[in-house]
Amino acid sequence: MIRFQSDPEMRDELRRPFRPEQIGKLPKPYKKDAPKGKCRDCGGYHGLPAVHLDFVGHAAVTDRLNKVEPGWSYEITPVEYQGKDGRPHVAGVRGVMRLGDVARPEAGDVDAETSYGDELKKAISDFIRRGAMRFGVALDLWSKEDLLESGTHVESLAGEGDLSLPRETAPAKSSGVSASTSPTEPPSFAAEAPDFTFKKGTYAGQLCSAAAQSNPAEFALYMSAALKGSRIAEENQPAAQHWLNWAEAQ
Repeated sequence: MIRFQSDPEMRDELRRPFRPEQIGKLPKPYKKDAPKGKCRDCGGYHGLPAVHLDFVGHAAVTDRLNKVEPGWSYEITPVEYQGKDGRPHVAGVRGVMRLGDVARPEAGDVDAETSYGDELKKAISDFIRRGAMRFGVALDLWSKEDLLESGTHVESLAGEGDLSLPRETAPAKSSGVSASTSPTEPPSFAAEAPDFTFKKGTYAGQLCSAAAQSNPAEFALYMSAALKGSRIAEENQPAAQHWLNWAEAQ
């Protein structure tokens, strides 16, 4: 089995920058319920006002994964709800992506209510991009998003840390799609440690403690810049500093 953790060439190849023609612009409205209109910047029709972020589509990400580690895989569970139309809809997916000997949990989001099949496809596409990012794919583009303050504490879809493949996992109860969720144990002091959930940015939806444990080195870089740039809410700064100190000590 290919060992992601001990193969620097594999990690470097995953992190290799994408060509300019593979990078697109993704409009992100400042508010989820922002009124839609024709954008003067990109010509598209979406919520306004919005910022346009560099991104790489799931096809290019999939191609990178196939070339670097053809045996990569993922398992997901749809997060469903009953729509006002009386039909089932997909709010997103949660699951685990595996490369070599490492598995990492992530989530995929849906930006609009359409049909079940279309929502599921969009959620999977988002999951692939975000899951690959946890292994370094297009990380330089994701890092351009602000690591901003958290809002109200919410349950993270993504889970915590790396998952060891030999660990036994229980099958998820869902509509025919399996998932694995066996988070690693946090440090012994985690129960007493301050914590919060990131509202947006690279670690959106994750607990600060989980983000720190998933990749301490990368987290330390992000959090150091976020604290210096005053992008963490004042009430969350003690927790942010705590986990920054922990990450830097690893």
